[in-house]
Amino acid sequence: MFSGFGLAAALVFAFALTYVASERDKKVDLAYFRTTRPGEVTRRIVSHLDQPIELAVFFPAGNEVREEVDNYVQDLSKESGELKIVHYDFDIDPLKGGIVDVVAEDVQEFDVRYFDPLTGQWVETWDTTQITGQPNRLPLEVSIRIVLKGVGQGEPYSYTTKVFLPIQQPLSFGIPKQ
Repeated sequence: MFSGFGLAAALVFAFALTYVASERDKKVDLAYFRTTRPGEVTRRIVSHLDQPIELAVFFPAGNEVREEVDNYVQDLSKESGELKIVHYDFDIDPLKGGIVDVVAEDVQEFDVRYFDPLTGQWVETWDTTQITGQPNRLPLEVSIRIVLKGVGQGEPYSYTTKVFLPIQQPLSFGIPKQ
């Protein structure tokens, strides 16, 4: 008798839950937890490649996103031998990849000066790598000055700003100790 009562209660609960869910029209998308796979259209495009394409990936080794991208591209590369993946690490090869953006046109002057907190002087260069420079330390402030060509025959526009650096010792967790 108790098992029949428990079964009836479970059925009533299940029907009530189904009714409430249908009335609220709630859907749960569990695809969020699924790894992305290439779609049919993407596979078709790759399968019809007639020349090699090199896909450059800019994530360091051990990065979770890199692993996901690698799996995605490996899945795609089964469709054609023309798709190749090449890995670059900005820390190792900073000159590869990136985007070039023009920040300002008609720049007549661009000056950067550094405030040395030990000497109290503004200096034109800052070299943390040489013993004769400023080894293993950063400037307190950086002054940046840019002069842009004036409109027509007008006077040039000069802009200056100073940036305070709240960190005085460079981050060195990636540099091997000597």
